[in-house]
Amino acid sequence: MGVGRHQTTILYSWDLYEKETDILGTPFAPWPGTAGRRQTRRPKAWATKGLHREQRGLAKAPSHSTRCAPSGTLASEGRRRSPSYVEARARPATPYAGGWRSRTLGPHEIFGLETARPQAESLTLGLFFTILFVFALYIRPQEWVELLLNSPVIDFTAAGAIGFVFLEGSFNKQKFVRSPINRNLAIFWVWLAITTAATGYIGGFTSTLQTFGRVAILYYLIVLTVTNFQQLKLLLWCLILLSTFLSIEAVIQFYTGYSLVGATALERHMGDQAVAQARGIGIFSDPNDLALHVVPMLAFLLPAFHKRNLSGTVITGVLLLIPLVTGVVYTRSRGGILAMAFVVWIYLRHRVGLTFSVVGLVMLFGLLMAIPRFDTTGSGSGTAQSRLDHWAYGLEEFKQHPVFGMGWRCFTEQGYRHTAHNSFVLVLAETGLVGAMLWISFFYIAGKHIFAMQRITRGPPWLEPMSKALEGAVGGWMVAGFFLSQAYGFILYMLFAIVVATVNVLGNLGIDVSVKWTKKDLRNVFFITAGMIVIIHLMCSLLFVAAI
Repeated sequence: MGVGRHQTTILYSWDLYEKETDILGTPFAPWPGTAGRRQTRRPKAWATKGLHREQRGLAKAPSHSTRCAPSGTLASEGRRRSPSYVEARARPATPYAGGWRSRTLGPHEIFGLETARPQAESLTLGLFFTILFVFALYIRPQEWVELLLNSPVIDFTAAGAIGFVFLEGSFNKQKFVRSPINRNLAIFWVWLAITTAATGYIGGFTSTLQTFGRVAILYYLIVLTVTNFQQLKLLLWCLILLSTFLSIEAVIQFYTGYSLVGATALERHMGDQAVAQARGIGIFSDPNDLALHVVPMLAFLLPAFHKRNLSGTVITGVLLLIPLVTGVVYTRSRGGILAMAFVVWIYLRHRVGLTFSVVGLVMLFGLLMAIPRFDTTGSGSGTAQSRLDHWAYGLEEFKQHPVFGMGWRCFTEQGYRHTAHNSFVLVLAETGLVGAMLWISFFYIAGKHIFAMQRITRGPPWLEPMSKALEGAVGGWMVAGFFLSQAYGFILYMLFAIVVATVNVLGNLGIDVSVKWTKKDLRNVFFITAGMIVIIHLMCSLLFVAAI
């Protein structure tokens, strides 16, 4: 069959390499001399002779504001795309009504016809056991199911996930080199153990590695097992449904006094009035911690962030928003409610712009003042003053132990009555300047990844809402974490893992949003950490004086 009887399918370079079939499933025949390896060059002139300009592979590709792989190369090589052209591939034309009809696929079809191509497996055994691991963390059957009381369910599921990750060969260098968070978390993990040993308790080195290891292992399991968008969406849906379960539990507990798993509401006395706060069991036994774990999932349910990302309609997002928002409100957690307001502000800023989003935020705060306990957020309230005391104590401990800190989990173990009620102060006091910089670097790198995603002008349809939802989720945690001591909680590192997993999914499509750790980044993290210390010191000084 002559070349003229062929029709050209325009493919972007990230769809061309590593694919054995074209966009409609037709097997590729390798160019001469390239069988059994990646396509590394354009077709020879004789292969496209006589075709139109766009059929010769010279069709202009949409411009990209992020780095993209040159034709026939991997995005991980880090070279900029030059020139801005796409590959053309000749394949047999399709018979139509007794003759031949040719058609050229557009960019929307390339990204929209994912189901027409061979798909990667959506649920592997490694991902399945990772989800079971997350299920055990949220539902906590070992604390209320009689047959499983005090059994190591979490450890068993984690071990199963690790075993299947090894058996499936999920380890891939590219999954780790695209984000410095992978390396920094390993260093942070070891540094926590070093700070414990620095207190004189040598045996604390191994116990710290084991205790925080559950959090670190969950992070790496998500990074290793989530390799395509279907797996990413499956994981997010599991987290949303588990958060919905916690929220429904909170609503039931608020009205009946008891939840389905036997937790009772916390009662606080404010003068002559008793205020009930919904809470869970285990790590969710504090209402503030329960709200902190629910708020980030709200970002993935907001209409514009939900549609084209996790669902084809906004209805599912709106329906699930109702129990999640109600559950957060019934915890009466002021930090959680502030975080929820911040997530809404992120949504409004992307939808209506900065000015109108600020107006909407002010109106939202007017509504929030009607919630019990929320109207006592001034610096002169008792809880606000106690938190300033906790922050001041943390800064004083940092002055005495600037390098190694007072030791991981030693904030309350050395006789102090409360925790820091600020995640940054907690890390600074317990792990010193090095640990605080490592912890800040997680947010810094995640932010660079997210903003790099948002600068992409052409990409999969789910990328834009996903990047904005990640911004709202991580930002919401940051607001809540400023008033809570959850620096080592698993939800934070799951969010980081989701960001890195999204980077890897895009990298597999040839879209490079990776980040390289440089001296400039180290300098920026140092100045951010120092700025945070100065800000908290000023808050402790000025707000405490203003309240006297």
